[in-house]
Amino acid sequence: MKIYPANPFSGRFSCPADKSETLRCLLLSALTEGEKIIDNPLIAEDTLSMAECLKKLCAEIRFEDDKFFVRGATDLFLGETLDCGNSATTLRLLLGALSGFGVTATFTGDESLQKRDFSDIIAPLTDAGAVIESNDGLLPITLKKGVTKPLNAQTASAQVKGGVLLAGLFGKQKATVKELAPMRDVTERLLTLGGANIVKNGDTLTLDGGEVAFEKFTVGGDISSAAFFLTLGLLRGVVTVTGVDLAKNRTGFLDVLSAAGAKFKIVKTNDNLAEVTAYRSKISPFVTECEAVGTFVDEVPLLAVIAAFCNGETRIKGLSKLRNKETDRLAGTVELINLAGGSARVEGDDLVIVGTNGLKGDFAYSSIDHRMTMAATVAMLVSEKGGTINNEKSVAVSFPNFFDKLFTNSFALVGEDVTMSLSFLAHKITLDKYLSDYSFSCVSLDENSAIDFLEKSAYKSINITNPYKIKAYELMERLHRRVPKVKSVNLVSRGEGYNTDLSGMELFLNHEDYSFKDKKVLVYGSGGVARS
Repeated sequence: MKIYPANPFSGRFSCPADKSETLRCLLLSALTEGEKIIDNPLIAEDTLSMAECLKKLCAEIRFEDDKFFVRGATDLFLGETLDCGNSATTLRLLLGALSGFGVTATFTGDESLQKRDFSDIIAPLTDAGAVIESNDGLLPITLKKGVTKPLNAQTASAQVKGGVLLAGLFGKQKATVKELAPMRDVTERLLTLGGANIVKNGDTLTLDGGEVAFEKFTVGGDISSAAFFLTLGLLRGVVTVTGVDLAKNRTGFLDVLSAAGAKFKIVKTNDNLAEVTAYRSKISPFVTECEAVGTFVDEVPLLAVIAAFCNGETRIKGLSKLRNKETDRLAGTVELINLAGGSARVEGDDLVIVGTNGLKGDFAYSSIDHRMTMAATVAMLVSEKGGTINNEKSVAVSFPNFFDKLFTNSFALVGEDVTMSLSFLAHKITLDKYLSDYSFSCVSLDENSAIDFLEKSAYKSINITNPYKIKAYELMERLHRRVPKVKSVNLVSRGEGYNTDLSGMELFLNHEDYSFKDKKVLVYGSGGVARS
Protein backbone atom coordinates (compact mmCIF):
# COMPACT_ATOMS: atom_id res chain seq x y z
CA MET A 1 0.00 0.00 0.00
CA LYS A 2 1.39 3.36 -1.07
CA ILE A 3 1.27 6.00 1.69
CA TYR A 4 1.58 9.63 0.57
CA PRO A 5 2.85 12.44 2.81
CA ALA A 6 0.17 14.63 4.39
CA ASN A 7 0.98 18.19 5.40
CA PRO A 8 -1.24 19.67 6.76
CA PHE A 9 -3.58 16.94 8.01
CA SER A 10 -6.87 16.99 9.89
CA GLY A 11 -9.28 14.31 11.00
CA ARG A 12 -11.86 13.05 13.42
CA PHE A 13 -11.91 9.43 14.55
CA SER A 14 -13.96 7.32 16.94
CA CYS A 15 -11.64 5.44 19.25
CA PRO A 16 -11.45 1.65 18.80
CA ALA A 17 -12.41 -0.42 21.82
CA ASP A 18 -9.74 -1.36 24.33
CA LYS A 19 -8.16 -4.74 23.57
CA SER A 20 -6.90 -5.42 27.09
CA GLU A 21 -10.28 -4.66 28.62
CA THR A 22 -12.14 -6.75 26.04
CA LEU A 23 -9.91 -9.75 26.81
CA ARG A 24 -10.54 -9.49 30.55
CA CYS A 25 -14.28 -8.99 30.09
CA LEU A 26 -14.47 -12.12 27.94
CA LEU A 27 -12.56 -14.19 30.48
CA LEU A 28 -14.59 -13.02 33.47
CA SER A 29 -17.86 -13.50 31.57
CA ALA A 30 -16.95 -17.02 30.47
CA LEU A 31 -15.50 -18.33 33.74
CA THR A 32 -18.34 -17.19 36.01
CA GLU A 33 -21.88 -18.57 36.03
CA GLY A 34 -24.72 -16.92 34.14
CA GLU A 35 -25.38 -14.83 31.06
CA LYS A 36 -23.51 -11.57 30.37
CA ILE A 37 -23.37 -8.90 27.71
CA ILE A 38 -20.16 -7.17 26.63
CA ASP A 39 -20.99 -3.89 24.90
CA ASN A 40 -18.58 -2.21 22.47
CA PRO A 41 -15.93 -4.97 22.46
CA LEU A 42 -12.91 -4.96 20.18
CA ILE A 43 -13.21 -7.55 17.44
CA ALA A 44 -9.65 -8.43 16.43
CA GLU A 45 -7.50 -11.52 16.10
CA ASP A 46 -6.35 -11.36 19.74
CA THR A 47 -9.84 -11.07 21.20
CA LEU A 48 -11.14 -13.82 18.91
CA SER A 49 -8.29 -16.06 20.09
CA MET A 50 -9.43 -15.54 23.68
CA ALA A 51 -13.04 -16.28 22.71
CA GLU A 52 -12.08 -19.53 20.96
CA CYS A 53 -10.04 -20.69 23.97
CA LEU A 54 -12.95 -19.98 26.31
CA LYS A 55 -15.39 -21.83 24.07
CA LYS A 56 -13.14 -24.89 24.22
CA LEU A 57 -13.36 -24.72 28.01
CA CYS A 58 -17.20 -24.85 28.01
CA ALA A 59 -18.41 -21.25 27.56
CA GLU A 60 -21.02 -20.23 24.97
CA ILE A 61 -20.06 -17.04 23.14
CA ARG A 62 -21.71 -15.31 20.21
CA PHE A 63 -21.24 -11.89 18.61
CA GLU A 64 -24.33 -9.97 17.52
CA ASP A 65 -25.26 -6.28 17.13
CA ASP A 66 -21.78 -5.09 18.16
CA LYS A 67 -21.99 -7.07 21.41
CA PHE A 68 -20.67 -10.32 22.83
CA PHE A 69 -23.32 -12.50 24.50
CA VAL A 70 -21.66 -14.95 26.87
CA ARG A 71 -23.07 -17.82 28.90
CA GLY A 72 -20.42 -18.64 31.48
CA ALA A 73 -19.61 -21.89 33.22
CA THR A 74 -17.33 -23.07 36.01
CA ASP A 75 -17.46 -26.80 35.23
CA LEU A 76 -14.63 -26.68 32.72
CA PHE A 77 -13.36 -29.32 30.31
CA LEU A 78 -10.02 -30.90 31.19
CA GLY A 79 -6.96 -31.48 29.04
CA GLU A 80 -7.79 -29.03 26.25
CA THR A 81 -5.15 -27.56 23.95
CA LEU A 82 -5.69 -23.80 23.89
CA ASP A 83 -4.32 -21.89 20.89
CA CYS A 84 -3.71 -18.30 22.05
CA GLY A 85 -2.72 -17.12 18.56
CA ASN A 86 -0.60 -13.99 18.86
CA SER A 87 -2.02 -12.94 22.24
CA ALA A 88 0.37 -13.01 25.19
CA THR A 89 -2.33 -11.39 27.33
CA THR A 90 -4.68 -14.29 26.60
CA LEU A 91 -2.03 -16.79 27.63
CA ARG A 92 -0.98 -15.09 30.87
CA LEU A 93 -4.54 -14.41 32.03
CA LEU A 94 -5.83 -17.88 31.14
CA LEU A 95 -2.83 -19.65 32.66
CA GLY A 96 -3.47 -17.78 35.90
CA ALA A 97 -7.23 -18.37 35.89
CA LEU A 98 -6.98 -22.08 35.09
CA SER A 99 -4.29 -22.49 37.74
CA GLY A 100 -6.96 -21.28 40.14
CA PHE A 101 -9.53 -23.75 38.85
CA GLY A 102 -6.96 -26.56 38.86
CA VAL A 103 -7.85 -27.43 35.26
CA THR A 104 -5.27 -29.26 33.15
CA ALA A 105 -4.56 -27.65 29.79
CA THR A 106 -1.85 -27.12 27.20
CA PHE A 107 -1.17 -23.66 25.80
CA THR A 108 0.20 -22.97 22.35
CA GLY A 109 0.25 -20.05 19.89
CA ASP A 110 1.51 -18.73 16.60
CA GLU A 111 5.14 -18.52 15.50
CA SER A 112 5.63 -15.13 17.15
CA LEU A 113 4.14 -16.24 20.49
CA GLN A 114 6.30 -19.36 20.48
CA LYS A 115 9.41 -17.16 20.70
CA ARG A 116 8.24 -15.28 23.80
CA ASP A 117 9.27 -16.08 27.34
CA PHE A 118 6.46 -16.64 29.87
CA SER A 119 8.62 -17.36 32.89
CA ASP A 120 7.29 -14.18 34.47
CA ILE A 121 3.83 -15.71 35.01
CA ILE A 122 4.96 -19.34 35.44
CA ALA A 123 7.21 -18.51 38.42
CA PRO A 124 4.63 -17.04 40.85
CA LEU A 125 2.14 -19.78 39.97
CA THR A 126 4.59 -22.62 40.59
CA ASP A 127 5.71 -20.93 43.81
CA ALA A 128 2.07 -21.26 44.91
CA GLY A 129 1.96 -24.98 44.22
CA ALA A 130 0.99 -25.14 40.55
CA VAL A 131 2.72 -27.74 38.40
CA ILE A 132 3.57 -26.27 34.99
CA GLU A 133 5.79 -27.76 32.28
CA SER A 134 7.49 -25.63 29.63
CA ASN A 135 10.68 -25.31 27.64
CA ASP A 136 12.38 -22.72 29.87
CA GLY A 137 9.31 -20.50 29.72
CA LEU A 138 8.61 -21.05 26.02
CA LEU A 139 5.58 -22.69 24.41
CA PRO A 140 4.09 -25.22 24.56
CA ILE A 141 3.17 -24.77 28.23
CA THR A 142 1.25 -27.51 30.03
CA LEU A 143 -0.67 -26.89 33.25
CA LYS A 144 -0.82 -30.15 35.23
CA LYS A 145 -1.92 -28.98 38.67
CA GLY A 146 -3.37 -25.76 40.06
CA VAL A 147 -2.29 -23.48 42.90
CA THR A 148 -2.59 -24.80 46.45
CA LYS A 149 -1.37 -21.93 48.59
CA PRO A 150 -1.27 -18.12 48.73
CA LEU A 151 0.35 -16.25 45.83
CA ASN A 152 2.99 -13.55 45.94
CA ALA A 153 4.47 -11.65 43.03
CA GLN A 154 6.56 -8.59 42.29
CA THR A 155 6.10 -7.36 38.73
CA ALA A 156 6.08 -4.42 36.34
CA SER A 157 3.63 -6.24 34.05
CA ALA A 158 -0.13 -5.72 34.14
CA GLN A 159 -0.57 -9.10 32.43
CA VAL A 160 1.36 -10.92 35.16
CA LYS A 161 -0.51 -8.99 37.84
CA GLY A 162 -3.80 -9.98 36.22
CA GLY A 163 -2.84 -13.66 35.96
CA VAL A 164 -1.81 -13.82 39.64
CA LEU A 165 -5.01 -12.09 40.83
CA LEU A 166 -7.16 -14.46 38.76
CA ALA A 167 -5.32 -17.48 40.14
CA GLY A 168 -6.05 -16.23 43.65
CA LEU A 169 -9.69 -15.46 42.88
CA PHE A 170 -10.57 -18.78 41.27
CA GLY A 171 -8.25 -20.81 43.51
CA LYS A 172 -9.72 -19.21 46.64
CA GLN A 173 -6.23 -18.20 47.74
CA LYS A 174 -4.90 -14.90 49.01
CA ALA A 175 -2.93 -13.11 46.27
CA THR A 176 -0.48 -10.29 46.92
CA VAL A 177 1.13 -8.31 44.09
CA LYS A 178 3.76 -5.62 44.55
CA GLU A 179 3.80 -3.26 41.55
CA LEU A 180 7.36 -2.36 40.60
CA ALA A 181 6.12 0.49 38.39
CA PRO A 182 2.84 2.26 37.54
CA MET A 183 0.74 0.04 35.28
CA ARG A 184 -2.79 -0.58 34.05
CA ASP A 185 -5.37 -1.33 36.72
CA VAL A 186 -8.06 -2.85 34.51
CA THR A 187 -8.03 -6.34 36.12
CA GLU A 188 -8.50 -5.14 39.68
CA ARG A 189 -11.09 -2.54 38.61
CA LEU A 190 -13.23 -5.20 36.97
CA LEU A 191 -12.80 -7.67 39.83
CA THR A 192 -13.73 -5.04 42.40
CA LEU A 193 -16.85 -4.13 40.41
CA GLY A 194 -17.79 -7.82 40.44
CA GLY A 195 -17.46 -8.12 44.21
CA ALA A 196 -13.89 -9.28 44.84
CA ASN A 197 -12.23 -8.10 48.04
CA ILE A 198 -9.16 -6.18 46.85
CA VAL A 199 -7.19 -3.71 48.95
CA LYS A 200 -4.40 -1.48 47.68
CA ASN A 201 -1.81 -0.16 50.10
CA GLY A 202 0.77 2.00 48.34
CA ASP A 203 2.20 -0.11 45.54
CA THR A 204 0.88 -3.41 46.91
CA LEU A 205 -2.41 -5.07 45.95
CA THR A 206 -4.00 -7.81 48.03
CA LEU A 207 -6.92 -9.98 46.93
CA ASP A 208 -8.41 -11.90 49.82
CA GLY A 209 -11.63 -13.69 48.98
CA GLY A 210 -14.91 -12.53 47.58
CA GLU A 211 -17.33 -14.08 45.10
CA VAL A 212 -17.67 -12.26 41.79
CA ALA A 213 -20.77 -11.90 39.62
CA PHE A 214 -21.31 -9.87 36.46
CA GLU A 215 -24.19 -8.99 34.16
CA LYS A 216 -22.88 -6.41 31.70
CA PHE A 217 -19.59 -4.83 30.68
CA THR A 218 -19.06 -1.74 28.54
CA VAL A 219 -15.61 -1.48 27.00
CA GLY A 220 -13.98 1.95 26.68
CA GLY A 221 -11.77 3.29 23.88
CA ASP A 222 -8.10 2.28 23.72
CA ILE A 223 -5.73 5.22 24.06
CA SER A 224 -2.91 3.20 22.52
CA SER A 225 -4.98 3.05 19.30
CA ALA A 226 -6.05 6.69 19.59
CA ALA A 227 -2.37 7.66 19.81
CA PHE A 228 -1.76 6.83 16.14
CA PHE A 229 -4.23 9.53 15.10
CA LEU A 230 -3.24 12.00 17.81
CA THR A 231 0.36 11.82 16.57
CA LEU A 232 -0.80 12.99 13.15
CA GLY A 233 -2.48 15.98 14.76
CA LEU A 234 0.59 16.93 16.82
CA LEU A 235 2.93 16.83 13.84
CA ARG A 236 0.74 17.90 10.93
CA GLY A 237 -2.41 19.81 11.91
CA VAL A 238 -5.35 18.99 14.12
CA VAL A 239 -7.02 15.66 14.98
CA THR A 240 -9.88 14.78 17.34
CA VAL A 241 -10.47 11.28 18.74
CA THR A 242 -13.74 10.55 20.53
CA GLY A 243 -14.51 7.95 23.20
CA VAL A 244 -10.97 7.68 24.61
CA ASP A 245 -10.68 5.90 27.97
CA LEU A 246 -8.44 8.00 30.24
CA ALA A 247 -8.31 5.51 33.10
CA LYS A 248 -5.61 5.72 35.73
CA ASN A 249 -2.08 4.83 34.58
CA ARG A 250 -3.08 4.89 30.89
CA THR A 251 -2.33 8.52 30.08
CA GLY A 252 1.47 8.36 29.93
CA PHE A 253 1.52 9.22 26.21
CA LEU A 254 -0.44 12.42 26.87
CA ASP A 255 1.47 13.27 30.06
CA VAL A 256 4.96 12.89 28.57
CA LEU A 257 4.15 14.93 25.49
CA SER A 258 2.19 17.63 27.34
CA ALA A 259 5.23 18.23 29.56
CA ALA A 260 7.32 18.61 26.38
CA GLY A 261 5.00 21.24 24.86
CA ALA A 262 2.33 19.22 23.05
CA LYS A 263 -1.08 20.88 22.89
CA PHE A 264 -4.10 18.74 23.75
CA LYS A 265 -7.68 19.67 24.48
CA ILE A 266 -9.48 17.09 26.62
CA VAL A 267 -13.24 17.19 27.11
CA LYS A 268 -14.67 14.57 29.48
CA THR A 269 -17.85 13.04 28.09
CA ASN A 270 -18.70 10.12 30.39
CA ASP A 271 -16.89 8.71 33.43
CA ASN A 272 -13.34 8.04 32.20
CA LEU A 273 -14.22 8.64 28.54
CA ALA A 274 -13.13 11.82 26.80
CA GLU A 275 -12.84 13.59 23.48
CA VAL A 276 -9.16 14.36 22.89
CA THR A 277 -7.95 16.88 20.30
CA ALA A 278 -4.27 17.17 19.35
CA TYR A 279 -2.98 20.37 17.73
CA ARG A 280 0.21 20.88 15.77
CA SER A 281 2.79 21.71 18.40
CA LYS A 282 6.42 22.66 18.82
CA ILE A 283 7.58 19.80 21.03
CA SER A 284 10.89 19.84 22.91
CA PRO A 285 13.13 16.79 23.34
CA PHE A 286 12.12 14.77 26.40
CA VAL A 287 13.47 12.20 28.84
CA THR A 288 11.24 9.55 30.42
CA GLU A 289 12.09 7.52 33.54
CA CYS A 290 12.03 3.73 33.87
CA GLU A 291 9.16 3.63 36.34
CA ALA A 292 6.80 5.40 33.93
CA VAL A 293 7.17 2.93 31.04
CA GLY A 294 4.08 0.91 31.95
CA THR A 295 1.88 3.95 31.31
CA PHE A 296 2.93 4.28 27.65
CA VAL A 297 4.71 1.04 26.70
CA ASP A 298 2.56 0.39 23.61
CA GLU A 299 3.07 3.95 22.35
CA VAL A 300 6.90 3.91 22.37
CA PRO A 301 7.25 3.62 18.55
CA LEU A 302 5.00 6.69 18.18
CA LEU A 303 6.96 8.63 20.80
CA ALA A 304 10.05 7.85 18.73
CA VAL A 305 8.41 9.20 15.56
CA ILE A 306 7.49 12.40 17.41
CA ALA A 307 10.99 12.66 18.89
CA ALA A 308 12.42 12.70 15.35
CA PHE A 309 10.74 16.11 14.95
CA CYS A 310 12.13 17.50 18.23
CA ASN A 311 15.32 19.50 17.86
CA GLY A 312 17.74 17.60 20.08
CA GLU A 313 18.19 14.30 21.91
CA THR A 314 15.28 12.37 23.41
CA ARG A 315 15.84 9.42 25.73
CA ILE A 316 13.14 6.87 26.67
CA LYS A 317 14.51 4.79 29.53
CA GLY A 318 13.99 1.24 30.73
CA LEU A 319 12.49 -0.48 27.68
CA SER A 320 13.69 -4.04 28.32
CA LYS A 321 10.12 -5.41 28.14
CA LEU A 322 9.87 -4.24 24.51
CA ARG A 323 12.35 -6.96 23.58
CA ASN A 324 9.74 -9.60 24.47
CA LYS A 325 6.82 -8.37 22.38
CA GLU A 326 5.54 -9.78 19.05
CA THR A 327 8.99 -8.82 17.80
CA ASP A 328 11.95 -7.15 19.46
CA ARG A 329 10.05 -3.87 19.38
CA LEU A 330 12.98 -1.88 20.77
CA ALA A 331 15.24 -2.90 17.89
CA GLY A 332 12.30 -2.54 15.52
CA THR A 333 11.68 1.05 16.57
CA VAL A 334 15.33 1.95 15.94
CA GLU A 335 15.14 0.29 12.53
CA LEU A 336 11.94 2.18 11.65
CA ILE A 337 13.28 5.62 12.59
CA ASN A 338 16.54 5.06 10.72
CA LEU A 339 14.76 3.67 7.65
CA ALA A 340 12.53 6.75 7.61
CA GLY A 341 15.57 9.04 7.55
CA GLY A 342 15.88 9.83 11.25
CA SER A 343 18.54 8.94 13.80
CA ALA A 344 17.93 6.44 16.60
CA ARG A 345 19.98 3.98 18.62
CA VAL A 346 19.78 1.70 21.66
CA GLU A 347 21.94 2.30 24.72
CA GLY A 348 21.44 -0.52 27.22
CA ASP A 349 17.67 -0.62 27.70
CA ASP A 350 17.24 3.01 26.63
CA LEU A 351 15.99 4.29 23.29
CA VAL A 352 17.80 7.42 22.09
CA ILE A 353 16.45 9.54 19.23
CA VAL A 354 18.32 12.55 17.85
CA GLY A 355 15.69 14.81 16.35
CA THR A 356 16.24 17.39 13.62
CA ASN A 357 13.64 18.50 11.13
CA GLY A 358 11.61 15.33 10.93
CA LEU A 359 11.69 12.30 8.64
CA LYS A 360 12.56 12.12 4.95
CA GLY A 361 10.51 9.02 4.18
CA ASP A 362 10.73 7.29 0.79
CA PHE A 363 11.06 3.77 2.21
CA ALA A 364 9.29 0.42 2.12
CA TYR A 365 8.29 -1.35 5.33
CA SER A 366 7.07 -4.81 6.28
CA SER A 367 6.56 -6.27 9.76
CA ILE A 368 4.53 -9.00 11.43
CA ASP A 369 4.16 -6.65 14.43
CA HIS A 370 0.81 -4.86 14.26
CA ARG A 371 1.93 -1.81 16.23
CA MET A 372 5.10 -1.38 14.19
CA THR A 373 3.10 -1.51 10.93
CA MET A 374 0.76 1.23 12.17
CA ALA A 375 3.64 3.33 13.53
CA ALA A 376 5.39 3.03 10.16
CA THR A 377 2.22 4.23 8.40
CA VAL A 378 2.12 7.29 10.65
CA ALA A 379 5.84 7.90 10.01
CA MET A 380 5.19 7.84 6.26
CA LEU A 381 2.23 10.22 6.51
CA VAL A 382 4.28 12.81 8.44
CA SER A 383 7.45 12.38 6.35
CA GLU A 384 8.52 14.39 3.31
CA LYS A 385 8.09 11.63 0.73
CA GLY A 386 5.84 8.94 2.21
CA GLY A 387 6.52 5.26 1.60
CA THR A 388 5.05 1.82 1.02
CA ILE A 389 3.53 -0.61 3.56
CA ASN A 390 3.96 -4.21 2.41
CA ASN A 391 2.16 -6.15 5.15
CA GLU A 392 -0.90 -4.15 6.07
CA LYS A 393 -2.76 -7.31 7.17
CA SER A 394 -0.64 -7.51 10.32
CA VAL A 395 -2.83 -4.82 11.94
CA ALA A 396 -5.63 -7.40 12.28
CA VAL A 397 -4.16 -8.49 15.63
CA SER A 398 -5.32 -5.37 17.48
CA PHE A 399 -6.81 -2.80 15.06
CA PRO A 400 -8.28 -4.56 11.98
CA ASN A 401 -9.93 -1.44 10.57
CA PHE A 402 -6.94 0.90 11.02
CA PHE A 403 -6.55 1.55 7.30
CA ASP A 404 -10.32 1.73 6.82
CA LYS A 405 -10.50 4.51 9.42
CA LEU A 406 -7.71 6.39 7.65
CA PHE A 407 -8.96 6.01 4.10
CA THR A 408 -12.67 5.03 3.89
CA ASN A 409 -13.85 8.60 4.44
CA SER A 410 -10.64 10.25 3.25
CA PHE A 411 -10.29 13.50 1.40
CA ALA A 412 -7.22 15.12 -0.07
CA LEU A 413 -5.99 18.35 -1.63
CA VAL A 414 -3.17 17.71 -4.09
CA GLY A 415 -0.90 20.28 -5.70
CA GLU A 416 2.70 21.25 -6.29
CA ASP A 417 3.03 22.90 -2.88
CA VAL A 418 -0.01 22.97 -0.63
CA THR A 419 1.80 23.07 2.71
CA MET A 420 0.43 26.55 3.44
CA SER A 421 -3.14 25.70 2.49
CA LEU A 422 -5.87 26.28 5.06
CA SER A 423 -8.21 23.95 3.19
CA PHE A 424 -7.89 21.30 5.89
CA LEU A 425 -9.34 23.69 8.48
CA ALA A 426 -12.18 24.84 6.23
CA HIS A 427 -13.16 21.26 5.49
CA LYS A 428 -12.89 20.27 9.15
CA ILE A 429 -15.68 22.68 10.10
CA THR A 430 -18.10 20.88 7.78
CA LEU A 431 -16.82 17.32 8.07
CA ASP A 432 -16.91 17.38 11.88
CA LYS A 433 -20.67 17.87 11.71
CA TYR A 434 -21.43 14.93 9.46
CA LEU A 435 -18.78 12.21 9.86
CA SER A 436 -17.54 10.36 12.95
CA ASP A 437 -14.50 9.07 11.08
CA TYR A 438 -12.71 11.01 8.35
CA SER A 439 -9.32 12.35 7.33
CA PHE A 440 -8.26 15.31 5.19
CA SER A 441 -4.72 15.45 3.78
CA CYS A 442 -2.89 18.18 1.92
CA VAL A 443 -0.46 16.39 -0.40
CA SER A 444 2.40 18.21 -2.15
CA LEU A 445 3.76 16.27 -5.14
CA ASP A 446 5.74 16.73 -8.33
CA GLU A 447 3.92 16.00 -11.59
CA ASN A 448 4.90 12.33 -11.92
CA SER A 449 3.99 11.61 -8.31
CA ALA A 450 0.73 13.53 -8.70
CA ILE A 451 -0.23 11.38 -11.67
CA ASP A 452 0.58 8.25 -9.63
CA PHE A 453 -1.48 9.64 -6.75
CA LEU A 454 -4.51 10.25 -8.93
CA GLU A 455 -4.32 6.78 -10.41
CA LYS A 456 -3.53 4.70 -7.30
CA SER A 457 -4.35 6.49 -4.05
CA ALA A 458 -7.01 5.17 -1.67
CA TYR A 459 -8.63 8.57 -1.05
CA LYS A 460 -12.39 8.81 -1.48
CA SER A 461 -12.32 12.32 -2.92
CA ILE A 462 -9.43 14.44 -4.23
CA ASN A 463 -9.40 18.19 -4.71
CA ILE A 464 -6.84 19.21 -7.36
CA THR A 465 -5.09 22.55 -7.63
CA ASN A 466 -3.00 23.97 -10.44
CA PRO A 467 -0.76 23.06 -12.13
CA TYR A 468 -2.41 19.60 -12.22
CA LYS A 469 -5.99 20.40 -13.26
CA ILE A 470 -5.34 20.03 -16.97
CA LYS A 471 -3.37 16.84 -16.40
CA ALA A 472 -6.23 15.43 -14.31
CA TYR A 473 -8.62 16.24 -17.16
CA GLU A 474 -6.42 14.26 -19.55
CA LEU A 475 -6.18 11.29 -17.17
CA MET A 476 -9.85 10.84 -16.30
CA GLU A 477 -11.74 8.24 -18.31
CA ARG A 478 -15.06 9.32 -16.79
CA LEU A 479 -15.94 13.03 -16.75
CA HIS A 480 -18.93 14.91 -15.42
CA ARG A 481 -21.04 16.44 -18.21
CA ARG A 482 -19.84 20.03 -17.57
CA VAL A 483 -16.13 19.24 -17.53
CA PRO A 484 -15.58 19.17 -21.33
CA LYS A 485 -16.58 22.87 -21.44
CA VAL A 486 -13.72 23.99 -19.25
CA LYS A 487 -11.25 21.20 -19.99
CA SER A 488 -9.92 21.02 -16.45
CA VAL A 489 -10.69 18.84 -13.44
CA ASN A 490 -10.44 20.08 -9.87
CA LEU A 491 -12.24 17.22 -8.13
CA VAL A 492 -11.97 13.45 -8.48
CA SER A 493 -14.50 11.32 -6.64
CA ARG A 494 -15.01 7.57 -7.10
CA GLY A 495 -13.03 7.63 -10.33
CA GLU A 496 -15.02 10.43 -11.97
CA GLY A 497 -13.66 13.89 -12.80
CA TYR A 498 -15.58 17.06 -11.91
CA ASN A 499 -15.03 20.79 -12.11
CA THR A 500 -16.63 22.81 -9.33
CA ASP A 501 -14.78 26.04 -10.15
CA LEU A 502 -17.40 27.17 -12.66
CA SER A 503 -20.25 26.20 -10.32
CA GLY A 504 -18.54 28.03 -7.49
CA MET A 505 -18.22 31.21 -9.59
CA GLU A 506 -21.87 30.99 -10.57
CA LEU A 507 -22.93 30.59 -6.95
CA PHE A 508 -20.80 33.54 -5.92
CA LEU A 509 -22.20 35.84 -8.60
CA ASN A 510 -25.77 34.78 -7.82
CA HIS A 511 -25.12 35.41 -4.13
CA GLU A 512 -24.02 38.96 -5.02
CA ASP A 513 -27.24 39.42 -7.06
CA TYR A 514 -25.18 39.89 -10.22
CA SER A 515 -27.03 38.77 -13.32
CA PHE A 516 -24.56 37.33 -15.79
CA LYS A 517 -26.93 35.67 -18.22
CA ASP A 518 -25.91 36.44 -21.83
CA LYS A 519 -22.96 38.52 -20.57
CA LYS A 520 -19.25 38.12 -20.79
CA VAL A 521 -17.43 37.82 -17.47
CA LEU A 522 -13.73 38.59 -17.18
CA VAL A 523 -11.96 36.74 -14.35
CA TYR A 524 -8.54 38.03 -13.30
CA GLY A 525 -5.92 35.72 -11.83
CA SER A 526 -3.83 32.67 -12.46
CA GLY A 527 -5.52 30.34 -9.98
CA GLY A 528 -7.90 27.48 -10.52
CA VAL A 529 -11.08 29.49 -11.04
CA ALA A 530 -9.53 31.77 -13.64
CA ARG A 531 -7.94 28.86 -15.43
CA SER A 532 -11.29 27.07 -15.60
